[in-house]
Amino acid sequence: MGFDKPNPISLGLPAEHVSKWAVDTHALERHVARMNAANAAQRDGAARSAGGAGQGADGRLRPYAYKMPYVTVNDLKKRSKGWREFLCTDFLSKSYGFPRGYVDAKRRLDSNAFEYLGNYRAVVFFIFAAVLYNKPLALVGGLALVRVWDWVEGDGHEDREGAMYRFKYLVAWILSWAVMFYSNVTLAASYGCLISTAVCVVHGVMRRTDAPKPCFRSSPRRREADLGG
Repeated sequence: MGFDKPNPISLGLPAEHVSKWAVDTHALERHVARMNAANAAQRDGAARSAGGAGQGADGRLRPYAYKMPYVTVNDLKKRSKGWREFLCTDFLSKSYGFPRGYVDAKRRLDSNAFEYLGNYRAVVFFIFAAVLYNKPLALVGGLALVRVWDWVEGDGHEDREGAMYRFKYLVAWILSWAVMFYSNVTLAASYGCLISTAVCVVHGVMRRTDAPKPCFRSSPRRREADLGG
């Protein structure tokens, strides 16, 4: 920006004031440019995926469309993929790593959860089965609660404002509290939810989205049957 020619500002202010304003303006523009460059570099560093999900050839992350918020019923019915692929047991050092930031962790979790939804569903099932195996009384209590509330609902056509339904509802609540207190159903369910969430989130965040696929030929764990031919 030049101020060597007359302009409305220079005509109305002394020359030294105009020069000082120009210097301050230039310094402010340079400062803003440096701040914008630093913020862009910080965002790129936080968003760059260690697993390579959506990463271009220049190392910058391409726009990523999250999938889990738009899961459909058909997605929930997806079958489990191979456990060797899911757990990445062939090349552990190339398959797992810490994310480089919050955005990277979110993208890894979203991508892995959508891709291996059937596997995570099976993991949750087995964790709950293990918890209930250690607390069989909680399993019996849970089944009892289901039967009690089935009895309350009946065939579904009972008048919900009637005296009989209100009586059954009150009895069911009393029995439910007694069963939960005696069998620790709530405690077992809490254990199952906490452990399942921790296992699935840790695996989904740590598993790289570009983890190598199982390869019986090149894997250190290849089967003896594949060594000959």
